[in-house]
Amino acid sequence: VELQRARLEKLEELAAQEAEADQRHKDRQRAKAARVDSHSSECTSLEQAVSQLSEERSQLEIEVGDVDLRQDINERLREEVGNVRREMDAEAEKREAARAERET
Repeated sequence: VELQRARLEKLEELAAQEAEADQRHKDRQRAKAARVDSHSSECTSLEQAVSQLSEERSQLEIEVGDVDLRQDINERLREEVGNVRREMDAEAEKREAARAERET
């Protein structure tokens, strides 16, 4: 009877240890799952931020392209205005020379 009681106590002790080990394992698994969920959430947030930044970059590239185009247009217009001004000045000089010639 004493031997059976000792065995029973030992079995109960082993069962308690096993239950504690199972609980520790479950706790570790839950903690690991929580870390994975947190990591996944962070990854999703980062992916969204990257997507938003990519969209902003695309918009800025479009705006920069528009600015470059406007600068090119303005430069060509300045050149054209300069050409027309030179032509007008040359015409004015010709008229002035012709008028001076007629007066002499």
